[in-house]
Amino acid sequence: MVTLTIDGHAVTVPEDTTILEAARSIHIEIPTLCYLKGINEIGACRICTVEVEGQPRLVPACDNVVSRGMVVHTNSPRVREARRVNLRLLLSQYDVGTIPPVLDAVQMGPISALRCHEAGHLLVLGAGEGSFPGYSGSKGVLTDQERMALRKLDVHLTGGGEEGIQEEFAEIYGVLCGAERSVRVYCSDEQPSYLFSRLSELCGGPGKADVQLEFAMAGKREAGAWFAQQRLPELAEALGAGKSCAEILSRQDYRLGGLQRSTLEGLYGRELRLSASQVDTQAECRLLYFLKYGLKAKERKPAQVDPAEFGIFVHAVLEDTVRCVRRQGGFHAVSLEETQCIARESAERYRKERFSALESARVQTMMTRNQRELTMIVEELWRELHEGQFQPVGEEVSFGEDGTLPWIQIPGASMKAALQGKIDRVDAWQGPGSPYFRVVDYKTGQKALDLCDVTQGVGLQMLLYLFALEQSGDAFFGTRCYPAGVEYFPARAPYLPVKGDADGSELQKKRHKAWQRSGMLLNDGKILEAMEPEDVKKKVLQDAFRADRAQLRKLESYVFGLLTDTVNDIASGDVTPDPYTRGTSFDPCTFCPYGAVCHPEQNARRRNFEKIDEKRFWETVETAEKEGKHHG
Repeated sequence: MVTLTIDGHAVTVPEDTTILEAARSIHIEIPTLCYLKGINEIGACRICTVEVEGQPRLVPACDNVVSRGMVVHTNSPRVREARRVNLRLLLSQYDVGTIPPVLDAVQMGPISALRCHEAGHLLVLGAGEGSFPGYSGSKGVLTDQERMALRKLDVHLTGGGEEGIQEEFAEIYGVLCGAERSVRVYCSDEQPSYLFSRLSELCGGPGKADVQLEFAMAGKREAGAWFAQQRLPELAEALGAGKSCAEILSRQDYRLGGLQRSTLEGLYGRELRLSASQVDTQAECRLLYFLKYGLKAKERKPAQVDPAEFGIFVHAVLEDTVRCVRRQGGFHAVSLEETQCIARESAERYRKERFSALESARVQTMMTRNQRELTMIVEELWRELHEGQFQPVGEEVSFGEDGTLPWIQIPGASMKAALQGKIDRVDAWQGPGSPYFRVVDYKTGQKALDLCDVTQGVGLQMLLYLFALEQSGDAFFGTRCYPAGVEYFPARAPYLPVKGDADGSELQKKRHKAWQRSGMLLNDGKILEAMEPEDVKKKVLQDAFRADRAQLRKLESYVFGLLTDTVNDIASGDVTPDPYTRGTSFDPCTFCPYGAVCHPEQNARRRNFEKIDEKRFWETVETAEKEGKHHG
């Protein structure tokens, strides 16, 4: 026998007893999910973890046996945190709806067995004669008249045919009136029952066998809505839902829009505080912006968790790595091996800070996979900065409240507004005459600079940061610094679709293509050479758009003009749904969380634009300047 202590209670159990069994023997419950004695005792879920004094890690109680003198804690703060995180990880594997399944369930059965007093909708099928209600026929040897005579003599028998019909009618009416929103009664090809005919007369229908009767019983407002949809105001008036029906019919042609200034100030305040994503949302759809940032309507999300979301992980590690390398002399002085070591240490710190309470094989596997991908990303980052002359001078450079730089002001708008944001990285180079800088964004997805999007006010983020940093650059750089462009750095290891017989040169070509940058760069040979020396010949910048100094100046005015237009659009109060689409391959309304609000199939005024080339883009910028549609 072995004696141990569990939560301050001494317990003596056989030597081969698990911690879980020992705890249960003294009525201390340890939660489990995967454990089933004799069938599954592997401790895979880690919900039953406990803390054992003297052991550095938490252990699963279901597959660890007791030992003499062991001291176990089943409900310490460390244990509770571990269970919470483990449960979140388990849930992250599944999309669990926020609505309990029972609330969305469909119940089927005969009226007599149905309990649907809280049902939203009720469908009654087969309302034919003898079925709804059922034909009872004669029961026993006594007629209904004889039963009534015996009842007067205080002789009570079971209900006969008439009583049965009355009971069934009462039951049917109870079920029909229990639906909260609507009732639909369908009659097959057989002769419709008396009840169906009566309901049909009540709702103005002809009562024919092929009639599909549909009526709302949940209340006057819901009934009015149904009658308005069916354009039956007279019937609505007869059933007491005339007022609700008339109100709905009067709003048939109502369009969203025209919010008053007092309403706008109540929603957004006297000064708009915008982010780049908010600007994009307004440009993509007015109604979407209004619902998301004005009403702050919360979309229904599945109960899923992703505690190690890759983008957050990469941004955090790259930021920390660049900062540490700068402190050690920069990328020209620190080798690739040293940089990789710094990145691994940063990733380990991230793991400890984020998952300190969790010791799970799943987390270890996840971090190992992320680490392999991070190694390739860091190598590409190191090569770019080691071979080039542009060097990092700032990480996570922010505009706005408590930021490195002040809010980005938006002059010329009909409503006072300012923009906040954060730049992933700022690089600088001391040129032959003037210093230059570029802003870099770590893209873990498919984000890239799209000229068509820019013309519609979408994807302005990096260009806005570039020009705003130039305007307030004296405070950041300590001197006047000129913009060299924006760059989207691919912060995700490339997926290389190749055939099984592909040779090394083909693989290298695809890998090179995957690491190519997008963005907008100043078309100056010396500056481009400083970013990517000619002798390297990687040409990862060849896909980035080019602009001369005059074009950049015009683009600055154009971009701030679009930002001003966005603010004016918000200030106008127009919240008409007008989704911005590209071609016919994708409809943004398909997956919009607010589709149930605006019914895009009926109301949305889509703005469809095709891809444009550089020539047409600069023509658009030039035209805007000539027409005075630019930031003054």
